[in-house]
Amino acid sequence: MENFPSFAEDRHNAFLFSPLFCLTMRIGFICPNLPGHVNPMSALARHLQARGHDVVFLYSSSANGLPCIPGDIRDDMNANRPEMSQLEGKEALAFYCGVAAKETEAIFKSLPRILERLESKPSFLIQSNSLLN
Repeated sequence: MENFPSFAEDRHNAFLFSPLFCLTMRIGFICPNLPGHVNPMSALARHLQARGHDVVFLYSSSANGLPCIPGDIRDDMNANRPEMSQLEGKEALAFYCGVAAKETEAIFKSLPRILERLESKPSFLIQSNSLLN
């Protein structure tokens, strides 16, 4: 094995994986404005940003300091938190699923309008899976 160059010594591979060669993408993130969703998604976004990609959060009023485009829909997740916190078990789950379904439908209907507001369109979107469950 000593006759083979290490990955770091292989200039061809070093060039292929260098920031000069890699293409940068614009990546859009969609998630509810709840800490359990925004925090992990913003951590992923910061990691991608550190690798040279542009990131933008759609429908977020705050994305932990990352670029964001607020949506034109109501934030029912946060608006219904007090009522949701009083429920337990199946009632809480059913209530949450109803709110999430309405918000997801509103996002999908308004997504073309949000994308029109962007100067540069995302290469792709990453969304929190809870919106589709």
